[in-house]
Amino acid sequence: MEIQKVKEILITILLGVCVIGFIFFLGIASYNLYKLIPYYWGGGSSYGSNLPSIYGTCDKLDDDTYVISVSINTYNKEMKNVKCQLASKGGMQADKEEETIGAVSPNSSDFCEFTLKGKRAGSIRVRVNYLLKSWFGYKEYSTIVDPYCSSPYIEHKETPTWNQE
Repeated sequence: MEIQKVKEILITILLGVCVIGFIFFLGIASYNLYKLIPYYWGGGSSYGSNLPSIYGTCDKLDDDTYVISVSINTYNKEMKNVKCQLASKGGMQADKEEETIGAVSPNSSDFCEFTLKGKRAGSIRVRVNYLLKSWFGYKEYSTIVDPYCSSPYIEHKETPTWNQE
């Protein structure tokens, strides 16, 4: 009779372990399915991405002055230690070489701004380094922003008028 009780206890323990294992397996499978759904719908790394949107603009104030702005928009993740550095000044003098932003909270934006003076002789580029929050701390990223400025080689003159005789 005692052997029968021991068998029942062992079978109960074995069934309990199997149930716990099945629940664990089901949880992992559900999580993986949840993570893969964006890839199925054409998303993945670009669509629905948590990476920030970083782009640059260039405004020409007068013949020898340009204002370069780099806009940084975050989505669901926090950024910190954002550093904007002029990688290429186009042969001009800058008011500063780099600008640092301490942190950009999720779903917000900030910007870096540089003023360049002088005769432009090349491209203008800004390197943006930042730390983006991930599951295991922060991961370092870097990107180059190439803001569009009108060409330094094209002189804008009056629009020609056609002789209409």
